[in-house]
Amino acid sequence: MASSLYNAFSEAKDLAIDRLYDTGALALTLPFLIDHLEETWKIFGTDYWSYGVEVNRPALEALAQYVVDQGLAPWVVSPEELFPEIGL
Repeated sequence: MASSLYNAFSEAKDLAIDRLYDTGALALTLPFLIDHLEETWKIFGTDYWSYGVEVNRPALEALAQYVVDQGLAPWVVSPEELFPEIGL
């Protein structure tokens, strides 16, 4: 179930990115959309909506620490505790 959901979201992300580059009918009404996308690539790389635990591990670990620091949880939860192994 988890891998099917992950695959569905990944496919949806790929389709959304492809739509951004369809200049025949822009998905967003930004006059310089392609220029904005190219600038985004320069800053964040081409996979700026990256999915998966490993690629997002630093952000997940920081978030877990912030939750503890703010008193919202008693201990830091690792990504492995949050996500089923099949999704890693």
